Amino acid sequence: MFHGNLKKPVSKRFGFTLIELLIVVAIIAILAAIAVPNFLEAQTRAKVSRTLADMRTMRTALESYVIDNNRYPETDQGVAAAASPSPRKLSFLRLTTPISYLSSIPSSPWKENYGTANPSDPKLASLLKSYLYVRKKLLHTDANSDPNYMADRVAYIGNSNLINPLERPGIENGGEWLLKSVGPDNFDDRSTGSARAGWSALNARVYDPTNGTVSYGDIVTFSDKSGTGKNQ
Repeated sequence: MFHGNLKKPVSKRFGFTLIELLIVVAIIAILAAIAVPNFLEAQTRAKVSRTLADMRTMRTALESYVIDNNRYPETDQGVAAAASPSPRKLSFLRLTTPISYLSSIPSSPWKENYGTANPSDPKLASLLKSYLYVRKKLLHTDANSDPNYMADRVAYIGNSNLINPLERPGIENGGEWLLKSVGPDNFDDRSTGSARAGWSALNARVYDPTNGTVSYGDIVTFSDKSGTGKNQ
């Protein structure tokens, strides 16, 4: 009979070395550097798609409104006009009441901010966190529309310093309305109170995703032509 001492084998436990941990951390960092920008790009593309879908919905509502009323809703004239007792000055709120051409005014995924250089005079769209709707004047005496409509249209369709003067009247007078959003850069290109250095409101541009998902330009759609990226 064997009476010797039997020693149980001792299991060796190995941990990660510092170099191995650093390699793992480096790999995770590389994967994050690849994944995060792609995620942000996808998020921006989704917001642009949502904006275009909202504008298509509002286009349908506007066209339904004009069939019933023979004119488009009066344009956004800011908070002071919205507080006026005249219901004609309620802009696209007229699309929700008394007849629901829209079940609700769509909220924007961007930081919509419109108004004059005076911070106490924002546009109604700013407070509603929705898109800006600007209607063409019906007559020279029409006081219920935004006087900037023609300037907006010229700025987005063709720079006033570059277009043929013979084409300007057609650009000014064409179409009945425009809808706009500040877009991914969260900046109103038509802002005269906080323009970028070297930037003019007359050089406003329409957002184009081919220039980079997050780039300058407003998401704009017109009643008579396509705007950003696709026919809206």
